[in-house]
Order: sequence, then structure tokens, then C-alpha cells
Amino acid sequence: MSDFAQASTTGKSYTFTMPASDVTINVEFELDACAITTDIKNGTISGITSPAAIGSDVSFTLAPTDDTYKLDSYKVFKTGDEATTVDVTESNGTYKFTMPDYPVTVSATFVKKTHDVTTSCTPAEGGKVTIIDKTSPVTVGDSVNINVAANAHYEIEAVTVNSESVTLGEHGDYTFTMPNKDITVKGSRVPAPVRALTFANSTSTTAKIAAISVDGDKTDTLEMESIDMDVPVGSTVEITLQPAAKTKWNDGWYSPTMKAPVSVTDLKKVSGSYQQSVYRFTMPAAAVSLENCVTKAGTCSSTVVPGRGVSTVEDISPTAYKFMFIKR
Repeated sequence: MSDFAQASTTGKSYTFTMPASDVTINVEFELDACAITTDIKNGTISGITSPAAIGSDVSFTLAPTDDTYKLDSYKVFKTGDEATTVDVTESNGTYKFTMPDYPVTVSATFVKKTHDVTTSCTPAEGGKVTIIDKTSPVTVGDSVNINVAANAHYEIEAVTVNSESVTLGEHGDYTFTMPNKDITVKGSRVPAPVRALTFANSTSTTAKIAAISVDGDKTDTLEMESIDMDVPVGSTVEITLQPAAKTKWNDGWYSPTMKAPVSVTDLKKVSGSYQQSVYRFTMPAAAVSLENCVTKAGTCSSTVVPGRGVSTVEDISPTAYKFMFIKR
């Protein structure tokens, strides 16, 4: 119809001259549309078409960049006015909202997953496993430092991370990167090996051992005829020597020249008087024979017999500590 013309763009009015025949007027309407903006951190969004018709249903799905991320938050809000939000429903991972009569932004944030780190020690009294500078759960990808320590009279037997054996550093440390799964750290400990500590108290003519303390646990030994103890390797041992009648100290002690795991300098005098003196040393991985001898010339010697606890070639030679006295 060539003479059909729009009379007014403001009021959407149209005029035409009626022809000499019937006329059918068809009018099609469409909804106004508004823009949709997306803001997705560490992930992707699917299903959004922009612009979207006002009043239409808008559906979308969200996915993380990879499986080490999880959805932390999402929302739909008026673009430029985050306080004005749009209701969103979720069903089986599909999100839906009704398009309002203004532009909107769909935002979502994915964050790294976290997993538990569980520690245990067997036996419980044998020591502890500690996570350094972190608490469980731990974020995937973070560096995790653990320390494994044995209590007195125990030594570390094995350490596993999720059932796989690991080797500790010099100070009992181990570092790993947190994987995308829970972690269990287990430490097992066994009692420290023991070695023999011997002294013939009854036959000594120069001094008696009045007491022996192992890591602070003191035993009175003055009345014992023969001292024969099992002492854990690495323990701190203190012995209290009491001179016999008609003897006096001859400027301390000495150790014979022999292959031994402990240097003579490891034996230190802690305290002393004319009546008693206390000496301290760390129990080596070898038997220890405590001896004393009487001398006027300033020298003495004796034969040392290896004690119990000898399990390796390195342990065959015991350590001998000899205490020197002078006849008065």
C-alpha cells in the first residue's frame, strides 16, 4: 500500500487511504531488551545472551577454571549499582533469573579448594607431628611444612604422608605442596636402643658411685654391689662419685685411647667437693664402662670388656670413663 505512512513517530500513529477492498492490518510487537554483563573470577559462564528481553527467563551455568577451584559466591545485580540485586534460583547446577527492566551484571567467584591435614603418632607418647605456621584445612597449592619429633627415650621409626614413606630433613622437617585431596601424616616411633652402663661398686677401692641420674630420673646406687643398667642412647647421664677412705681426687678423669663413639671431652664435671663430685655425659651408641683406679704417678690403665647392646660393628668398642684418685 504505497500511500501508507507513519503519521507520528512519538505516538506510533499511522494513516493510509482506504482502498476499494478489504484491508487487514497486522501488527507485531517485541519486548524491549537490556544488556547483560558478566564478571567471572577463576571460572567461566555459559548460556548468557545479551541483550535479553525484559521479563524473559535467563539461564546460565558456571564452571571453575580447573578442579582445584570451587564456587565461593555468585549474584546478579543492577549494572553500576551492586546493592540492587536480582533474585536467582539454582537447580542441578543451572541458575535462573527474570530479566528486569535495567541492565544487569552476573558475577561469580571461584576460590582454591581446601583439604584437611590429619596428623598422628604411634605410640602417642612417643612424640608428635606438628604443622608449622598453618592450621588445617590447608589451601590446595600451598606449601606445607611439618616437623616430626621424638620424645625422650624414643626414636623415629618411619613417617608416611598418605601411606607413602618420606625422608625427614636434618631437624625432622618435611615440606610438601598441598594436593587436591585430604592428607594424613603418620609418624611411628620405637623406644630408643639401650646400651649397658656398668660399674663394679662392691670391689672398688677408690670410689663408689652414690647415684646415677638418667634424664633427671635419679637412682641411689651407693648400696648396690654391682651396677649394670640399660640406658637409652642419647640420654643425659649424671653420675655422683664418692671417694673411698684414704683416697682423694687426682685432677679429674681420663679416657683410654681407643675407638669409641664419644670423645673424652663429652664427659663434663658438673659439680664437686671433697666428699662427692657429679659428672655428666650423653649416652653413646655403645656400652659404657665406668672405672676408677689408684695412682701415685698420675697414670693408670685397665682392660675394658665390651658390654651389652652391641649390635653393629661401630658399637663393638665400648666407651670407658676412668676416674683417677691418689692414695693419701
